[in-house]
Amino acid sequence: MRRLLLFACIGGGITVAWMYRPSSDVEARVTTSVLAHDVTPFGVNLGNWTFWGAEQLSANVLKNPGFEGLIDGAIAIPTRNGFDTFDDGPNWLARDDGFWEGAMYDIRAGQQAGKQGHVVHSLKKGPGGLPSFSVGRGEPVPDFGSAVALVKDTEDKLPAQWWYSRSTGNSFAPAPGQIRPGSPGRRSLRIGAVGGDYAEVASYFDTISERGGKMLPLNGQWKLSFWARVEDGQASLKVLLRRGKSPPFLSSEVPLSTAWRNIGLSFNGKDDGPAATVSLRLQVQGKPAGHVLIDDVDLRRAQDAGKPFRSEVVDVLRSLHPGYLRDWQGQLGDTLENRIAPALARKSYRYRPGQDDSQTDFGYGIGDFLELAEDVGAAPWIIIPPTFTDAECAGLGDYLAGRTFPAGQQILVEFGNESWNDLFRPAGITDPYMYSQAADRCFAALRPHATGVPIRTVIGTQFANPARMAAYAEESRGADVLAVAPYFAYTIPAGLSLSARIPLLFEPQIAKLTAAVHTAASVRKELATYEVNLHSVEGDASEAERLPLVAGIASGSALAKSMLDALSRGIRKQCVYTLSGFDAGSRSGKEFTPLWGIVRDLGPTRRLRPTGLALQLMNGVLSGDMLQVTQRGPGDVTVYAFSAGPSAVAVSGSSVRRKVTIQLPVAQSGSFRLLRLGARSVSSTNEDAEDVTVTHETVPLTGNTVTFLLEPWSMAVLTRLENSLL
Repeated sequence: MRRLLLFACIGGGITVAWMYRPSSDVEARVTTSVLAHDVTPFGVNLGNWTFWGAEQLSANVLKNPGFEGLIDGAIAIPTRNGFDTFDDGPNWLARDDGFWEGAMYDIRAGQQAGKQGHVVHSLKKGPGGLPSFSVGRGEPVPDFGSAVALVKDTEDKLPAQWWYSRSTGNSFAPAPGQIRPGSPGRRSLRIGAVGGDYAEVASYFDTISERGGKMLPLNGQWKLSFWARVEDGQASLKVLLRRGKSPPFLSSEVPLSTAWRNIGLSFNGKDDGPAATVSLRLQVQGKPAGHVLIDDVDLRRAQDAGKPFRSEVVDVLRSLHPGYLRDWQGQLGDTLENRIAPALARKSYRYRPGQDDSQTDFGYGIGDFLELAEDVGAAPWIIIPPTFTDAECAGLGDYLAGRTFPAGQQILVEFGNESWNDLFRPAGITDPYMYSQAADRCFAALRPHATGVPIRTVIGTQFANPARMAAYAEESRGADVLAVAPYFAYTIPAGLSLSARIPLLFEPQIAKLTAAVHTAASVRKELATYEVNLHSVEGDASEAERLPLVAGIASGSALAKSMLDALSRGIRKQCVYTLSGFDAGSRSGKEFTPLWGIVRDLGPTRRLRPTGLALQLMNGVLSGDMLQVTQRGPGDVTVYAFSAGPSAVAVSGSSVRRKVTIQLPVAQSGSFRLLRLGARSVSSTNEDAEDVTVTHETVPLTGNTVTFLLEPWSMAVLTRLENSLL
């Protein structure tokens, strides 16, 4: 094939681009046959709130701001039981001796489902070398293979998500019942200082800035507020907020008294120093000795006052027009009380083994999530922790019934997250029968309490394992929806050229999608996608080899093709994973790759990655019915059409430019808008500069036919000017 080398003068410099002569033409005829009725925009997973990367979602950037306690939740699957004991497997789920003492257990599936009791003693290694639990006299002993929820609410340990100095003579402890006036929480933090060094409690955030730059710049008007008082003796308090070794944003001595005082410290941030971790340090010094109580700390920008999420989160979501917003943030061991608690009363939670704070987390609440979903016009998709009791499932129904939702909007509630996946085994039920029994039990408790709420119940299963998918589908009687995660492009080998690697993104999944739809339909369930994206963390390709593949223009087109192919098979509810997430470790554990966030960061650039741009383009035209399209010509370009507009999406899996002609069912008048996903080169990304963008142009209509050129590995959206959300 002949190529033309073009030189273009841009901004005083020379840009070189390889332009391809049109190869074989693609002719697409849009029919009136309907593939999917009343389609809606695709959704997105909101994902975890973290303190280190692009996932810094909350307006109050501090986790556990009320210094509240810790909830441990887990699922035990007994392999043996005794007179008053049962165990759990595998052995890596073990906690230290006595860890679970005082925990409540609730049998969620099995012959004694619904019965409860208390753990009076636990062993890290009991009979058979597995973790073991002893129950109270006369309380039910779970049967072999059943599913048992364990929940322990701890109030006597230091607040998680904070870090404490270790100077001799200084002390830190929770102060139950000692709360500031009007606090929704249960406790504050007691800091004891005896002269000499500060007793310091600290919070750290923006902690991968050395790798990704400043994800959370502290520019503009900010305010730090908290409550404090001297409990006994005499002590002083200093506040220090700074990034790395740059000059501090705040460095203030705070006067204290024996009465609770609300302290507010405002500053105009100029975050122009080098990228580094930000630290907030509350430093108490005894004069010569004293105890200080601190409660309810809040650090946020002035423009985010009174809001649960940063304005960047809301703005980016609005630009994506998501049809669904899925609340998955690792809350598998949490309780209903904590899920609906306000931020200052919310506790940290943990479901993975770990004796320190490394496995704990602190998330946004259901109320905040529902408010966000309504604000951006998305249907909420809620994850129910498998540790919920019948009463909690019913309570969730009551909570939802007490809220107002837009007319006609469905509310999706999913039981657990990937219970089939051993990664989530600490709070998951891997057996399809037991999982479905527990899910159905929860759904049965929830439904009658969710009066007037259009609930759609969801169970998740494994897309890559058709037999397992069928087992989950067949066992559950209470689920309306069977959800899968059709990730693609898992393995990237080293040594290939980019042109040889890109086709790996476009390997077809149509046969698997069709089979999955038939599996769900055979038991009268709708098939949905709870997560989808590239999953390119396997293989021996280097970080440099992966970058243009997973963050280049082809990644957006490949995601679009995957989702539109699924929609053509009737999978209407689909959620991309995930809104934000700067990078992920490769399987080698040595390098990182820019997955899975579809936005590069939520500040300062707010640049959408090609996958985010693809979602934005698709959601701008997903309306009406999806229509069948017949095509002639090369099969590496696929055209999808929709009755509203009408509109069409063309996706290229081709290494050459294609001339695309789309024939609409009836003649149209006026012009159409053509939006293309374009890039400076096939290896361009939006990681360091905005080199992958959407271009706009108006194209003429000849009768009922539109013709345009589609660049290699790109996509284009064709729509009527007056009907597009773009």
